[in-house]
Amino acid sequence: LAFFWQDVRFLMPALPSLAVLAGVPFGAGRARATQLAAAALGVAGLALLATSPERPRRDPFVDEAGVLRQIARRTERDAVLLVRTNEHFFSLLLRARGADRVWVPLGLDEQALAVRRLRIAPLDDSPPAPWIDRALASSFEQRRAEAAIRALLRTGRPVYVSTLHQDRVPFFPRLMRLLGRRFTLERVPIRASAKAFRVRERAAPRRRRGAAAARPRTPPRAAAGAPRGGRCG
Repeated sequence: LAFFWQDVRFLMPALPSLAVLAGVPFGAGRARATQLAAAALGVAGLALLATSPERPRRDPFVDEAGVLRQIARRTERDAVLLVRTNEHFFSLLLRARGADRVWVPLGLDEQALAVRRLRIAPLDDSPPAPWIDRALASSFEQRRAEAAIRALLRTGRPVYVSTLHQDRVPFFPRLMRLLGRRFTLERVPIRASAKAFRVRERAAPRRRRGAAAARPRTPPRAAAGAPRGGRCG
């Protein structure tokens, strides 16, 4: 229970007291009718728990390391990745063997968020790694996000976005809507629980060849002073 349903683990300290209260009606001095009523209520409670759509469900398991390995196999060694992960995993799995991938964190992870909220002073004053672009690490603003993605595309590096841990990124739906409207997304075939997409500039619409020919030509204006109508005599 504590491992698979972590959201209800805080109820475990109350279980002993609840078990004692549930066993009171079955004491030796209780009436037979009280025991039968308590048993019926227990069976009804278990049936309701088993059929309720709100019953605790097992938390989905996400193989974060496996997803990142799949992305590493399907992307270029100098790619830019918009993905929710941590610095250790990205450095270990996506920058291994001389790879020069750039990480664009989507929001702050739990550790960075706690450091910012508690205003903890860093022990190491060295500048952040040059392969981390924090353009989307804080709040999300559509114009600023679009400008940042276009700047990444202008570098010539291939740009990708992944749905890994999208439930931990509050602005992820807005980011995907922005990418769908302003850019072109190409699905990357990876065998994982998360998805990955290549982000490209949207091509300008092509003009139809017959469009110019179909337009009516305006007749040239008559020269100034030229007589209208019949022949000159």
